[in-house]
Amino acid sequence: MRKLMLFLTAAGAAAAGALAQPGEALADDLRAPGGGTIRALVVGVDVYSRLPASVQLQGARADAEDIAEALSRDGVKPVVLFDADVTRANIVARMDSLVAESKPGDFVLFAYAGHGMQTPEYARWQGIDPDGVNEQIALSGFSFSGEGVDEIIVNPEIRAWLSRLDAKGVDAVVIMDSCFGGGMREVDPRTGMMRTRVLRASAAQIRAGEDERGKFAGIPMTDKEARADVELMSHVTFLAGATSRSVVPETPGLAASGPRGALSYFFARALGGKSAKDGVTTRQALYEYLKHNVRGATQDRQLIQVEPQSPDPSIYGKPVFTFAAAAPADQASNTPPAPSAATPADDGAAPPAQASNTPPPPSNEPPQDQGQAPSPAAIDVPLPPGYGPPPTQAPAPPSQASNAPPPPANIPPPDQAPTPPAQASNAPPAPANAPPPDQGPTPPAQASNSPPSSQATDIPLPPGYGPPSGQGVARSDTVRVALIDATDKAWDTIEKGNAPFERSMTVDGADLVWDVGKNEVLSRGDLVMQFVDGSLMGGVIDRTWAVRRLQEIAESRYLSLQLATGGQLLTAGDVAQIEIDGIANQRLVVFDIAADATVQMLYPSAPGATGHCADPQNNGWRCSLRVTPPFGADTIVTLATSAPTDDILRWMRGHHARRDAALIPDLLADAMKTDSTARIGFVGVFTNRRQ
Repeated sequence: MRKLMLFLTAAGAAAAGALAQPGEALADDLRAPGGGTIRALVVGVDVYSRLPASVQLQGARADAEDIAEALSRDGVKPVVLFDADVTRANIVARMDSLVAESKPGDFVLFAYAGHGMQTPEYARWQGIDPDGVNEQIALSGFSFSGEGVDEIIVNPEIRAWLSRLDAKGVDAVVIMDSCFGGGMREVDPRTGMMRTRVLRASAAQIRAGEDERGKFAGIPMTDKEARADVELMSHVTFLAGATSRSVVPETPGLAASGPRGALSYFFARALGGKSAKDGVTTRQALYEYLKHNVRGATQDRQLIQVEPQSPDPSIYGKPVFTFAAAAPADQASNTPPAPSAATPADDGAAPPAQASNTPPPPSNEPPQDQGQAPSPAAIDVPLPPGYGPPPTQAPAPPSQASNAPPPPANIPPPDQAPTPPAQASNAPPAPANAPPPDQGPTPPAQASNSPPSSQATDIPLPPGYGPPSGQGVARSDTVRVALIDATDKAWDTIEKGNAPFERSMTVDGADLVWDVGKNEVLSRGDLVMQFVDGSLMGGVIDRTWAVRRLQEIAESRYLSLQLATGGQLLTAGDVAQIEIDGIANQRLVVFDIAADATVQMLYPSAPGATGHCADPQNNGWRCSLRVTPPFGADTIVTLATSAPTDDILRWMRGHHARRDAALIPDLLADAMKTDSTARIGFVGVFTNRRQ
């Protein structure tokens, strides 16, 4: 049996910032913060008539539809352009009209979903951008050369329109759900093509379009308007789908109808009040809501860019939009409200009183580790109980004999010194003296490889659990599993866990892809687990279902949790440092959901092990984990709460090293209902062999 080795170092660190937590608002009517009229132009392009099939998109039109529908529910009548109607002439005319018609106190929204790109700078704007390139969005008739080369909108044109709105005192929000460069961790092709919203021109294409680009003049503007800095426009809030280090993938699983751009999807939900407190959405609340949810939905592949970036309360605290309940009595209505129903309330959302416990606003960038104490010597953490091959398992092929089945996660649970004095200052109570899980060599695999057992009597199975019956209305939370390099008999070998699942006949749109020939499971471009047979698939399905449910529960109640390495793919020897901020005066519970749904305590640690992560210090917590094979996906989950955690810790000790991840969402949802200040954070750790 291979022994999984991880080295843990930990130290508390000062937090660079803290997240304010939004409450929930019922969105009756959307109102302009300045009391004026709301005008909106919403654009979505899937079909590029002059470009090859490989770059056509699938979710941009749906993004525009989502935003337009949310606006209509809120009483706004947007102008909406799709596909062939998205021409340069239409966009210029509509934007010029928005600028001309808007008055001080009005609100303008421009949302674009489609391709972006970089191009050598145009002669007219030479020297404006220090990197020598212009960024532009590609419209439906765009071509790299010849007819269609000018079907674009270039960044100086966007600046000019925004500077004119800002000068008139018109509040404006721009959503650019596209990207202009950057990259993301490698996508495994076995899960199908992951479309991204960026066009990349080859050297030959650039040369072919040089003459036409030289003739492009753009809209009339002054040099000052072309050089305008959005960061300095007090009335403008700018949201871009990607930073220079990331791209915009089209993300499946957000909506049943097909993939979406995560930024547009969650912005539409923000229009329904998801990021509002007492009927007001501030820049800070909107930024943090979008950043957290976009990162979670894309498994840290996508990082959004927001402007302006400043912790100054007068900038971050500026209202972006308000809702009727919070608007002044004499504030003008937009247009007659649409008759459709209001946005449904968030599942498991707690009362807005939660905001009274939120820490001060952070800077827009991820917090830097400040003043971290020296790390103690690395600790060798042995394989936790329940890992390793079951005694009755048939021998694996020679190439896998030492590894099958492998440990279900890359991150075995560390331990904590018995009730250290520092823990009292951290608020979480010391673990009760419950007997530790069996750590002897006797058949742990039976506990590990069986579905969650009746030991979890304190938290019953949530409604709707159990294997799908195949009858009745299809469930929206069903995990779709595709098989490749497999016979039909492989499907019948899956040992069912708790979560509902069904077979997908193609990898496109599947939540999981089981490569039976290679004994690997993948999800949306990432390796989830190696050495997988049917006895482990039920656990992998449970893990996928549980993580998706946690994303829903944490949507408006999120905690700042990230890896120092961001969304990078890690491999053997790399260190995954977990960083949590904004937890002053709160109790902290941190655990890992392994690839096969095994729950592993990280902080406080499981009884009986030898390593531990240190206590939080100065409003933050850090713990470093060193990666070793086998590879796959882990999800680090944390709960920060002001309520006592005795019951949660008792549950964790009873379910530690068991495949009970499917029970976690109800456990945490209950904690969120009990404590209105409670927040959940999670982050994926993705590992694989060096490519």
